[in-house]
Parts: sequence; structure tokens; C-alpha cells
Amino acid sequence: MARVATYIAAMTFLARALATADSLYTTAYSNCADASDFTISAFNASLTPTNKTFAYTLDGESSYSGNSSVVIEFSANGSVATEAFDPCIVGIASLCPASPGPVTVAYNAQVPAQVASAFSPSVLTSSALDAQVRVRLHGGDGRDFACVEANFTNGVAQQGNESQSGSGGEDNDGPPSSASATSSNWVTLM
Repeated sequence: MARVATYIAAMTFLARALATADSLYTTAYSNCADASDFTISAFNASLTPTNKTFAYTLDGESSYSGNSSVVIEFSANGSVATEAFDPCIVGIASLCPASPGPVTVAYNAQVPAQVASAFSPSVLTSSALDAQVRVRLHGGDGRDFACVEANFTNGVAQQGNESQSGSGGEDNDGPPSSASATSSNWVTLM
């Protein structure tokens, strides 16, 4: 557990250092799983429209054991995109396969043109920002063993339901750093 606490402290420091005016980021999260086999201790996500990247970090404790996949659902201004991937292919060892104990996920992806087009430069200063992210850890048994969701902010617009009492919401201090793994296999759902 000390390793996780050290990692969280380092990621928080990096997130503060990397927070810039050209990115959207999450400031709080909530657990969206019906029956979670995962206790979330930290979640940070960022979207940088200028270089079309999306990054997130997720830390927690899992009681799930078995094969898994990661599903990212991203919505902005009415557009929705989903990415599903095998954590073994992108090198997320803590989910390959998933086993009980501490889990740390750091992921960085290029967003597709369809999603990036929803973000004009004005979104970075808009007080009417409408953008969310949901990350689901899907088990080989056909159900989600973890789910976390959050609203993006630009520092100007604070979303009204970012931190919900009793649902695991935590305040974060900015975007996560970029991870080394990248992907570009988004599928737009309209």
C-alpha cells in the first residue's frame, strides 16, 4: 500500500506541474459500477485538444481475478466515442490478467478527429463546458468489475455533479501526466 501512496503523491505532483491552460481535466470522480470488485483511491484524466491526446490514471484495490479489458467512453457536446482494448497489449501489467490487490493504470491515447472536432479553441475558456469520461474495467465473466466517471472542467466551468457524497468522489488537482502507451482505435458511436 505504501507503493500506491507514493505513486499517488508523485502523480499529484506531476499533475500540478503539467496542468496548463490548453487542457481539460477532471477534478472529481464517482463510482459508476453497480457491484464493484474495485475500490477506487484516485482517478485523474485530461484531454488536450491542441495535440489531440487523452490521458488518465486510475489507482485502487481489486478483488477481481481473471481476464479483463478496458473500455473508455468519452462524450463531448453530444458526441460519444468508445475505445476498448486489451490491457496486456498496451502493457498494463496490473490488469494482465487482473488479480486481487493494488491496481495502477496509466494510459495515454490519441483521440480521433471526430472527437477532437467537438473541441474548438473556445472550449478551453467556455463556462458552458459539457464533457465527460467513463472508464470501465470489464471482466472476462461479462460484467464490469470497476467503473469510474468524471466531468471535465477547463478551470472556468465547474460541473455541478463532479463529487457525489457516498459514491467515491475525490478532489484532484489537475490532469494526469502522459503515460507511455498510446492507442488510436476509437470508434465513434452516434
